[in-house]
This record gives sequence, C-alpha cells and structure tokens, in this order.
Amino acid sequence: MSTPVELSRSISFYNRLLLIFSLKTLIFLILISLHRTSFAGQPTQVSLTTAEKDWLKNHTADIELCYNSNLPPIEFSDDAHRFIGLGADVFALVEKKLGINVTKKRNKNWTADPKALKSSECAIVPAIVQTAKRQESLFFTKAYLKIPVVIIGPHSLGSGISIDTLTGKKIAVVRGGAAEGFLNRHPGKKLDVVPVKNVSEGLVMAAFGQVEAFVGSLAVASYHISQKGITNLKVVGTTDFFFELRIGVSKHYPLLFSSIQKAIGGISEAEVATIKQKWIVLQTPQGLSSRTTRILVSAGIFLGLLLLGLATISFFLKRRLNEKIIQLDHTMQRAVDSEARFQVLFDLLPFSCTVNDMSGRCIIANKYFCNTSQKPLEEIIGFTMEELGITVDPEAKKRIEAEIKKNGSVSGVEVDVVQNGNTYHILFSSCLIEWKNEKAILSSTVDITTRRRAEEAVKQGEENLRVTLNSIGDAVIVTDISGRITTMNPVAQQLTGWNEKEATEQPFKTVFNVVNSKSGDPVENPVQKVLSTGKIVGLANHTMLLARDGAEYQIAHSGSPIRNDHGDIKGVVLVFRDVTEEYKMWARLRQAEKMKTIGILAGGIAHDFNNILSALFGFTQLAKMEAGDNETLKKYLDSVSTAGLRARDLVSHILTFSRKSDVKRQKIFLNPIIKETLEFIRASLPSNIRIHQDLRVKRARIMGDTTQIHQVLMNLFTNAAYAMKSKGGKLEVVLDMISIDQSDTIQFNKIKPGLYYCLMISDTGCGIPQGIIDRIFEPFFTTKYREEGTGMGLSTVFGILKEMDGGISVYSEEGIGTTFKVLIPIHEQSGRLDTRPLEIKPISGAGNILIVDDEEPIVQSSQAILSSLGYSVTGSTSSHEALEHIEKKPKFFNIVLTDMTMPEMDGLTLSRRIKAINPEIPIILCTGFSHGLTKEKCRSVGIFNLIMKPMINGELSKTVYSALKKRSGKETSDSRSDH
Repeated sequence: MSTPVELSRSISFYNRLLLIFSLKTLIFLILISLHRTSFAGQPTQVSLTTAEKDWLKNHTADIELCYNSNLPPIEFSDDAHRFIGLGADVFALVEKKLGINVTKKRNKNWTADPKALKSSECAIVPAIVQTAKRQESLFFTKAYLKIPVVIIGPHSLGSGISIDTLTGKKIAVVRGGAAEGFLNRHPGKKLDVVPVKNVSEGLVMAAFGQVEAFVGSLAVASYHISQKGITNLKVVGTTDFFFELRIGVSKHYPLLFSSIQKAIGGISEAEVATIKQKWIVLQTPQGLSSRTTRILVSAGIFLGLLLLGLATISFFLKRRLNEKIIQLDHTMQRAVDSEARFQVLFDLLPFSCTVNDMSGRCIIANKYFCNTSQKPLEEIIGFTMEELGITVDPEAKKRIEAEIKKNGSVSGVEVDVVQNGNTYHILFSSCLIEWKNEKAILSSTVDITTRRRAEEAVKQGEENLRVTLNSIGDAVIVTDISGRITTMNPVAQQLTGWNEKEATEQPFKTVFNVVNSKSGDPVENPVQKVLSTGKIVGLANHTMLLARDGAEYQIAHSGSPIRNDHGDIKGVVLVFRDVTEEYKMWARLRQAEKMKTIGILAGGIAHDFNNILSALFGFTQLAKMEAGDNETLKKYLDSVSTAGLRARDLVSHILTFSRKSDVKRQKIFLNPIIKETLEFIRASLPSNIRIHQDLRVKRARIMGDTTQIHQVLMNLFTNAAYAMKSKGGKLEVVLDMISIDQSDTIQFNKIKPGLYYCLMISDTGCGIPQGIIDRIFEPFFTTKYREEGTGMGLSTVFGILKEMDGGISVYSEEGIGTTFKVLIPIHEQSGRLDTRPLEIKPISGAGNILIVDDEEPIVQSSQAILSSLGYSVTGSTSSHEALEHIEKKPKFFNIVLTDMTMPEMDGLTLSRRIKAINPEIPIILCTGFSHGLTKEKCRSVGIFNLIMKPMINGELSKTVYSALKKRSGKETSDSRSDH
C-alpha cells in the first residue's frame, strides 16, 4: 500500500514529465498546493496500546530529555534557561499529543558524552541526525523536518546559483561540519573551500566579500543573519544535500519510542510548516532566473495546453490520492486492531513468551512471563534476562545464540535456568522476526520441571525394579499383552540360555520351551493361559525347561496377570525356579521306599522259598536212598542238590537284603578285614589293575559281622575289577572318618546324623551310565551277562549296610570311573575315643570362595551350602573363566575349590596356574577318583587338601574352615587316635 508521501512523489514525477520545458518553480508550487490541500485539517489521532499507556503513566516522571544548549535555532536555551528552538516546539507537540511532560536537561553538547546515550541516563534527544554509530544506542523516529543546505551570498550574485557555478571561487564552510564533507565529495572540478570556525564567521566573510559565498544549513544561517542584522546576504542557490531531523530515544525504552513514533505521525504538515516559518526567516529563492525566464518564453505557446492537462491530471490524481489515504487509514486501523488482537493472544498463551531486541533487552512480554517472574510489565521492558534475575549456563547460551544466528531459529532445546535461587528445567524455542522495522527475537519457554521430575521418578522406579529383579533368587520373565517378552532377570537368562537383549520382543514360547519330562510332549503355554483366563496359573508336575544351550531343568513356576489401575490386563509375569536337585532328592526318597518295599517282599518270598527248598532237599535225599546202585540217577540227584545249595545261598542273600537273616554282631576292627580282602582279591586280578590303599584311621572299631563285611568288600572290589577288565586301571581304597549332618542323610538312605567311618572304593573303569545309576541297588538288576552275575551283589551290600545303620552312595562318570562311599557307624566305647572330636553340624565361617566344576548342579549345590554358612561364593563351570577371576583380582579370593576332571583344563593344571599368580591362596581339589593322588602328594604341589565326591556337608565345611584358619596362621594340629 502506497503512503501519502509516495503518492505525492508520483504526482511530482508525472508533472515534471508534462512540463519538461516549462517553469520548474511553478510546477513545484502547484504540487505543494495539492499536497497541502490533501493533508490540511486536523492532526491524526494518536492510538496507544494498553502497555504503552501504562508505561507512560508510570515512568514519565523518571525520564529526561537532553538537548544541546548551543545549537540555535534547532535547540538552545533562552536567558531563563528554558528549552526553546525548532526541536523544542516539535517535542512540545509530541508531549501534547501524548499528554506527558518530561524533564528537560541542558547539555552544552550531548555528543561530548556518548555514554549518556548508551545508558538510560539520557532517554530522549529531540533533534538529531540519524547515523549508523548512533543507531547502536538509539531508536530513531521518522524525520519530521528536512533542512536543506543552501548557498548564501551577496545580492549581486543573483539567484539560481549552483555549486558548479562556484568552481574556482572561494566558498566558506564550517570546519568539520556536514557541509564540508558534502563539498569535498562533490564531483567535477575542485572547489576552493575555505574552512571557518563557525557560521557567524562564514557569513561575515561572505558579507564583506572575503569569499564568494557561504554554504551551510538554511535554518542556522537564517538565525545568524537575523541576529547579526546582515542585510546584504540572501539565499542565492540550493544544493541536493539536506539534514533530516528526527527524535532519538534510548533503546532502554522501547515502549517510549513506539509512543513518540506514533505522536510524530500525528503531527500535521501545517503544524510543521508553522514551526518552520517561526524559526527560519530566510527563504530560498522564489523568483525566476534568467535561464528559467528564457525557458518559459520559449514554452509560452504550450503553457495553456499544459496547464489544462495539468489541472485534469491533478484532479484525477487528487481523487486517487484521497482514495489511497482513506484506504491507508483503513489499513492503519486494521494494523492497530491486529496489534491489539496479537496482544490479547500473546497474553493468553499458557507459557512464557517475550520479544527481545538484538542486544537481548525485552521489548514486550506476555502475562504468563510477568506472573512467573513476579514483576509488572514496566519492570521487565528494557531489561535483559540476567538483569531480571534469570540466568542460563553460559555455554548453553552461546550454543543457542550461535544456532539462532546460523539458522534463524531453535526449537525444543532443553536447558536449565536459575531464577530466584531455584533451578527450573525448560523447553526453549526462539526465532528471528521483524518487529516495527527492526530485527528482534521471539522466544518461548515451557517449564517442564515437573515432567522431568516425573521422568526421573519413573526412571528411578525402573532402576529399583531392575535391582529387585536382579536380586531375586527365582527366575522372572515379563511379557506384554501380545505374549512377547519385555523383561528378564539374570536367573531367567541363565536358565533359558537367552540374554535379555536377544529375548526382548521374542514370542514367549520361543524362549520358554517346556515339555513333560516323562512323555516329552510340549506343555501348554502358561502366558496364553493367563491371558485367556485372567487368573494365576501354575505348571503341571514333571515340567522340564529345555534351555537354548541344550541344558534341561526341572522347574516349578507360577504365572500372574499384570493389571493397571482400571483392572485391565497389560501383560504377564512368570516366576519359576530350578527344582532339579529337589526332583532328584524326591526320586531318591521314592527309590528308598521302593527298596524298602522290595525288601519286605523279598523277605516273604525267601521265607516261602526256604520252605520249598527244605522239601526239595528232603525228597532228594530220600530219592538217593532209594536209588541204590543206580549211579546215573544218583548223579542226577546230586545235581539237584547242588542247584538247591545255590538256591539256598541266593535265599541267604535275599534274607540279608530284607534284614531278616540272623546275624551275630560283635566288636570288630575294620582295618584287618580290608587288608585281608585286598590280599585275597589281588591274586585274582589281572596284572594291569593296580591296588592302592590309604587307611588313614589305624584302628577302626565297629559293631558288625566279619562275614558280612567280607561280603560287602568282595562285592564292591569285584565290581570295580569287572569295570576295569578290558583296559586295566587302578583300584583305590581309602578309610577315613567323617561327620554327617541332617542335609547329607538323603544321599545315604536317610541314615542318622553323626560320626561314621567312610570307606571310599574307587575304580578307573568304564563308569555307570546316568540312566541306570538309580537302579543299581535293586535286586536282580545287572548289566552283566547271565552267566556272570545274578544282580544281587549290590542289593546285598545295600541290605547289610542298612541293617548296620550305615549307608552307601555312588558317584560315576562314564569313561572315567566310579566311586562308592560306604558309611559304617563308629562304635562308641568306654575310655578315650582315639580320634579328635568332630563337629556334627557344618562349621560357619567368612571369606570369599571360588568354586570351579564343569557340572553346574555341583557348583550350585556347593555354592548354596557354603553361602548358607556365611561365605561369599563365586561359582564357575569353566576353568578358563575361573583363571580370569584370579587374574583380575589376585587377592580377592581366600580359597579355591576345583574339580579334578574338566574339559578345558584339569584341576592340577588350574591349581599350578593359580599358584603362579598368588602362591598364598589355599586350593582344595575335589574329585570322585583319586587318580593316585593322596593328600600328601597334593600338598607337595601346593594343593591344601583333597575331597572325594560325593562331598558331604560337614566334611566340605570342615576342610574349607581348616584351610582358612591355616592361611590366617591359626591352624591347630590334626591328631588322630586309633580305634
């Protein structure tokens, strides 16, 4: 939309085209006439915003106007030191239109104190020329008056003189003034410029003919000519250079500036002309020059037509100008309405929003910002955020400012700010905008402190949940509503063989693969069952988890729905645990009950069978008596008697197993029987089978039957020899004392806790398959050929030991060998017991223990036993992994328990490598087969002690306790007495 000034220029342009050969001065007067006609009337009404009105109301008394007291007639002081001049009259109109009255402060030359402009000390400068340097400190209104630079000379020079006319002639000009610069930049021939101190000196030199003319401001020259009473000077010519007078306002007061700008717009041309006529008495030439006269004479014949055309054009242009003015008024009103709507919307925003100038000072702020800052708007406008007590990290501020300068905006930047001693987390967005023809920065801040705290609380809750899940001894798997896994704790990862990262988002059935351990059939998906029923469910009996690595675990579990506050199901949590050891324990209990039942049945059968054999023997003897000399028949009857004797021996075994045979028990020593039996069997063994005996208890006294003990030893020795018949090997017999506690009784058929002699019989034969090891004590069960055995040997051993209140256990590995542990109660006698007292209960202690065994169940059970006794236990199924633990923390572990036979590195090699790292650490070697290793031999290579599998709780805890005491220098002597 064109402004009135632009339309006026358009009219002037068209008229110059029409009157190119006519009088320029006449056309100019016509245009001025049209212009005055268009703008005549009442001055424009000033429309202020609420913020501007409030600011003027509250701050007018505090602001000062600074004026130059020595620049007449622009601004100066009268004898009463009142502010007068052209600038004073214009600002008086501004005060009148705004309804204010500001304090006027004299300053001989305010330009000598530039700091006053930069600070808020000097708020208003009434008459100033805009420069780039001054724009750093001031806002500038639009120009309210243009003062031309004119040529002053004697009347004899005539009129219409131009700068070019004065080429080669002396021209006076004030030194350092704008006019001097103008003349120095003038193109063409060089001028003879004479600098003078001030305007008065220049005018006097022109009046007395010392220079051809004086060039300077029309207003200042007019004032001095009038004051000096110089009569022979006049304006002899004009230049293209002029001064634009504006009002300057400190950038500390943007609302003051916008108010004054509106007031300047409300001053009419007539009011400005009145002020100009008051202070500028010297007029520019109004007559015609000789050149102009010649042009007018030459164009006289066209003047009538041109004036007619000009009048017509002026009519239409005037009407168009009036339309444009009306349209402009409407546009300005819409702008005012738009600004009012903007202010309303700006104040309605539910977050802080400000507009700042490029120096960071606030131009406008919405109500939300005022409320959060706890300051009224007038105490915010013109101040930086730092001055308002709002600080941001300097580095963050630099990054944001650099981003705005580079891209013109930033969006959604999270930053911490400090206000009134409190720290807030905000979401900051900003962009560059045009604000009243000046660059500005629009910024918004959203306080997300509460949201951030909530997020941190959720994060802390998740961390607490993670720690809780990681600390639970049971396995935990969480799924979403679709049955896909979202969370797994470490125990679940260990049992399934899946890590949490791999399992996340996987279907539950893929990770949790369960089957019936009896039939091998898949088990119903517990997650789907929970989701379909909405109830807590448990697994059926005999449920086996098939791990990713092929491991199998008997498990027990329960699944529960996860519900939100409204009761809606959002997922499922499954808690399960490894009950493999418990399952095996119950299997042993069932086997024991089975053996008891078989024993009862066997006793009954043996009783009846003895009755039958009695009849058989009797009738056979009668038949032999009747046979006479029939030798063939007697031979047949002898065969029947031999078979009957064998059947009688078998019945004897059955009665022994069923505890129904009559046995005469007495106090006997075990050592001689062992040695005698070994000597007896040695003659029948092949040469590739070696025998090693280690009878650590010299006189072991028991209550028993010598024949039965021989029978137990012969059965176990011959079975060991049979296992080694193809490749040979070593038969090892060890006699020692141990203490059995309640937890150890299950593996020995529920014997009573107490002190026992432990006879360990080990071979390096083929071993017993795991699938049948639970059946070897059943009567008639055998893996031998029919002619090699009856299957009653081990069942007889089992029955004899049970009758003696003893027990037997077996440990075997295929391809490596088998170890039987026979426990026989120690016979208590009067007098001193020839052994040091042993604690029946396991011994508690403290320390860091590393357990290494390639069998996970052994690691888990040993870890559980020692942990329950107060030790901190680390378990590992890899010898290499265990060695890495020692290398990383050589001084951390107080003791190491290691298996002998492991796939990666055997126990001896591992022990040597550990000793090379830390020679002080005690090592206990655990094995089911001694391989010729005695305790003395183990100690010679740095191993503290040797424990035979299966390990008994009391023996294990005692050995660990002794090793720790020895390391701390508190080991006592371990003397033993003979029984």
